[in-house]
Amino acid sequence: MNTMYVNQNYEREKEALDFLSIKWKCHYTYIGKDVMSRVDAFLTRDNELKGIVEVKCRTQGLSWFKEYNSCMVSYAKIQIASDLSRLLQKKFFVVIQTSDRHLIVFQITDRQGRIVCPMNIRFSSGEKNNNFEKKEMVTAYLSIDGNSFCNIIKNDW
Repeated sequence: MNTMYVNQNYEREKEALDFLSIKWKCHYTYIGKDVMSRVDAFLTRDNELKGIVEVKCRTQGLSWFKEYNSCMVSYAKIQIASDLSRLLQKKFFVVIQTSDRHLIVFQITDRQGRIVCPMNIRFSSGEKNNNFEKKEMVTAYLSIDGNSFCNIIKNDW
């Protein structure tokens, strides 16, 4: 993977987490840079774990997401983080940072690890790999409009 892309993505993820930590009055521990992490960060307040976060940085602006009324996220990522949420008894959030510095925040699970955010799950076959096998992909489409588990925040720093 391109090192410059990884570093830019890292900076954008950290920017989103910095903003949320001030907005939500919490601290975060970022674990997504140097390892193939299952989630990007843990949120804490008063030394107590409060939540789990996955941050996705996109090159589209908020108007693009509103036009399509959804955000795409790997369902495998949601399943893994939801299992962690259930194990730790903490909420799991997916944060989409748009190119125009909006944060689309989805609460995916409640404190018991139950998926509460409505989503449309779609299965598809991807490109063939080196072994000439098609890769099966499962994508979650998270709805924006009318979703009480979605909040849009303008990063106005």
